[in-house]
Amino acid sequence: LYVGVRGAGSIAVLGIGADGVPLPIGMESCAGDWPRHHVQAGQALIVANQLSNTIVAFGLNAEDGRPDRRLSCLKLESPTCLAAQTLP
Repeated sequence: LYVGVRGAGSIAVLGIGADGVPLPIGMESCAGDWPRHHVQAGQALIVANQLSNTIVAFGLNAEDGRPDRRLSCLKLESPTCLAAQTLP
């Protein structure tokens, strides 16, 4: 489970315990300012950083799901919403 923490410029990473209760795994930088929206697309997490005018894609760690490497960054004026599309 991923939660954007706007004031901290971070993404909180939570796991789900056997009882269904969220468990904190860690916090990672969103590599920008004001993570307005994010989507998971396969093994990537894509984050729209509204105030830094960037969309950043991160690779996800296979063991714990943490965004552990920056894959790419796109400059775009005030991104606020993302949509993932799966191609056939």
